[in-house]
Amino acid sequence: MSRYAVRQAERVKEADPEQFEQVRAGTIPLRGAVKEVQRREMAPIIKAPVERDRRELQALADEINPPDFDPVENADQVRQRGEFTRLCTDLAALPSPAQFISRHDGKLRPDHIEPARAALAWLTDFLASHRHSQSTYRQFPM
Repeated sequence: MSRYAVRQAERVKEADPEQFEQVRAGTIPLRGAVKEVQRREMAPIIKAPVERDRRELQALADEINPPDFDPVENADQVRQRGEFTRLCTDLAALPSPAQFISRHDGKLRPDHIEPARAALAWLTDFLASHRHSQSTYRQFPM
């Protein structure tokens, strides 16, 4: 047995004596036991940011949605708001229009321009409607 394998076996023995006994008995391979120990050690490290993100998303949902809002019943609304936010965020992250046009000079075809025109019309109508709407749950400053 190599020194490396001995160190791995010692690590398994420290972390999980029961699993070490299975390795010793030959019922599970040392590599499988090492992987399991690594998975257990990494689980809290991986889980912490996921749980934090989940809490932040829930807090945001609680802030945005009225108290009687059922996200399951209104899943389409939730999906549409998420898509709308992602699209606008992605659009705002692009270079300035002048830089974008300069960089893509001669490569922008009508199938690029027409969706931009449609989006402009939709966003213009959206902002005008939002500005004049009295029925929105929460008014956001423009």
